[in-house]
Order: sequence, then C-alpha cells, then structure tokens
Amino acid sequence: MINANMPLAITENMTFERHIFSTGSTKTIISTFSKYDGNRHILRVFQLMYNNVTLNFDYVQELEAFSFKTHHNLSEFLDQLPFLNGIEMLLALNPVD
Repeated sequence: MINANMPLAITENMTFERHIFSTGSTKTIISTFSKYDGNRHILRVFQLMYNNVTLNFDYVQELEAFSFKTHHNLSEFLDQLPFLNGIEMLLALNPVD
C-alpha cells in the first residue's frame, strides 16, 4: 500500500485513478486523479517523492492535465501512459484537433 500525502483539494474533489511507478527512480511515483467537468473527463497527473523521514510519498507538483470525451478514452490513455516514448508524449502534450 502506498502512503501518499496529497492536498485535500485534490483528494476531496477528484477521483483517484492509480499510481504509476517510475522505472528510473524508486523514490518517485506518479499519481493520477480524474474529474468530470460536465462535458469532458479531465485526467490530472501529479509527481510524488518518497520522504525518508515520514516514510510517505509527498506531493511535489502537478505535471500535466489531459482532457477526454469519455472516461473510457481516459482509461485507455492511462493504460498506455507508462509506455509512451518521448515523441508520443510530446504529441499528447500538444494535441491537434
């Protein structure tokens, strides 16, 4: 079980989706939350780092937010997120309608 310290504004207003573990560092995880805003499903991606004193993963920063028409599209993207290469991530960060 992951002990993650997140701001209450996130945990109270959004739905936890999952943690993604960094392959480059055991001290960093990605935590994802979603929210439906009335016409779009928003996925927000946060960086957490391990705190050796508290033995928890602490919130560091929001990395990005992505928008999807359906929760199914959000889930599909989230399944692929750990496997995206750099070019694919750049395209996801800068979509063209």
